[in-house]
Amino acid sequence: MKQFKLILFTTILSAVFLLGAGISFVNAEAALSAPTSPSSGDGATVATPGQCSGFCSTLGTDNPQDAPDGITCICNPLRSTNIVDIIKNIVTLLFNFALVLTPVMVVVAGIMFVTAAGDPGRISTAKSILLWTIVGLVIIILSRGLVAVLGAIIGF
Repeated sequence: MKQFKLILFTTILSAVFLLGAGISFVNAEAALSAPTSPSSGDGATVATPGQCSGFCSTLGTDNPQDAPDGITCICNPLRSTNIVDIIKNIVTLLFNFALVLTPVMVVVAGIMFVTAAGDPGRISTAKSILLWTIVGLVIIILSRGLVAVLGAIIGF
């Protein structure tokens, strides 16, 4: 069971890091062949503020714009500009992750029930996993609802 918890923790941690690493460097080829800007001095063409905003705002949509010619755009991977939006994005990520993890844990508990072969220890472990999975899901859903209600009351 200890090894199962370690594998589960490692999988969860890896998934969080992979989902959170959404940094996209765009148009690297153009950066290598672009003329240098006199103001940068390091061989890169510097984008002026707002020059990449149209490109960055359409990333992830069905019809993204092309990056400006000869410019390397590094878009904000968080898609947020204030702390409230960043916290909302993190909470949403964790909520979605919990919604994905819940059926996986229910299946794991079901497999443990089926393969227990009458072993009371494994049946108890399977019941415990199922119970705490449901308790965790209820807590996450209630906390999400509580945050929404408090946000509406406070004005977020």
